[in-house]
Amino acid sequence: MTHDASTDATLFKKYDNQSMGDRPKRPLNLTDGSSELPMPMNCEQYNPRMLTLAREANRLTQTALAEEMAVSQPLVARWESTTDSATCPDREQATRLAEILGVAPVLFAVEPPQRPEYGGEFYHRARAKAKRGEIKAIHARCAMFEIQVDRLLDGVELPEGRIPDIDPDNHVGDVEKVAGMARLQMGVPSGPVDNLVDVIESCGGLVIDRGLEASDMSALCRWVPGLPKLFYLNGNEPGDRMRLLLAHELGHTVMHFGRDVEFKLAENQANRFAGAFLMPASEVRRDFGRRLDLPRLAQLKRKWRVSMQALAYRAHQLGCIDATRFKSIFTQMSRQGIRKTEPVPITRESPLGFKRLVRRHLEAGYSQQQLAELLLLSSARLHEVLVDNASPDVQEEGVRLRLAR
Repeated sequence: MTHDASTDATLFKKYDNQSMGDRPKRPLNLTDGSSELPMPMNCEQYNPRMLTLAREANRLTQTALAEEMAVSQPLVARWESTTDSATCPDREQATRLAEILGVAPVLFAVEPPQRPEYGGEFYHRARAKAKRGEIKAIHARCAMFEIQVDRLLDGVELPEGRIPDIDPDNHVGDVEKVAGMARLQMGVPSGPVDNLVDVIESCGGLVIDRGLEASDMSALCRWVPGLPKLFYLNGNEPGDRMRLLLAHELGHTVMHFGRDVEFKLAENQANRFAGAFLMPASEVRRDFGRRLDLPRLAQLKRKWRVSMQALAYRAHQLGCIDATRFKSIFTQMSRQGIRKTEPVPITRESPLGFKRLVRRHLEAGYSQQQLAELLLLSSARLHEVLVDNASPDVQEEGVRLRLAR
């Protein structure tokens, strides 16, 4: 089985081929055709958890939100903990909350689908200094995005994904073998992985590179039953690092979802998987040759589309260079000032899956107002999504312009 990079992501083939003009649109359930809540507020419909989710996704504390609203922090706390008619937000307050948080007011009446929870469903690469509040904000943004994906996919029969589930313990902990099995099952041909994002989306995953712009969080993956396997990337990462991070998260997805694995072991296995998936031992070993120096690493970076440092690590890992040579390479890179910004930049890979989903709704005749309601966004936030959607992609145009945030 080979991977065809020109083919639309498998997850969306059925969606692309389905005539959305014949598919009934999700009922808007709005009283006046707008994206406002039916008012006066029906506190039996009000979901305080969604207010908490939207606030955390915007990196706001209850105190900061209270200041924006010109109310007390205890009142915001009550809004987030009760559906009592005496304390839930009224129409004016709900409208103002939505404006501040960049959401459609109807969000506060949404009840997300109830799905089984798995203790290890989140795996992420967070630097040691990452603050708890920052991680909480990222998780909230992911949860908001998952609600959007769920609504975009409503009524669409998803094909079975081809991202495998392989327990390393069934293979004597041989992660190199697991990575090789994963490449085979995902249809990756021999040699360098030309476009890892496209491979994952072609196998039923969904890659997101917007909304995770946090200096202390690099990437995370998540499995929500009923949704595609989800991969979130920091959109500020360079192309070579992005590929290694994504391969790391793929390793977690293949080996660790639904399993109780000690954190350090899981990270070590995901690191090994990333190297083996992107640089199979039997192939890359031949490229290292007898003498591995900086010029040779730069050449190999062009071929394998990973950083020079990742190649040096892999060479040491496979025993192609000894510890002295390994240390010397990093010393030279430090002296030349290329540890943080290497030569030979690698073009970033652009995810297309979410963009295609949004595009299908627009092509089916959804108005921007209807799309904002569907995605539970304010008009301003929807505009950001549409601008990002309209930007060229590396795969399609050779360049991608991202909206500055």
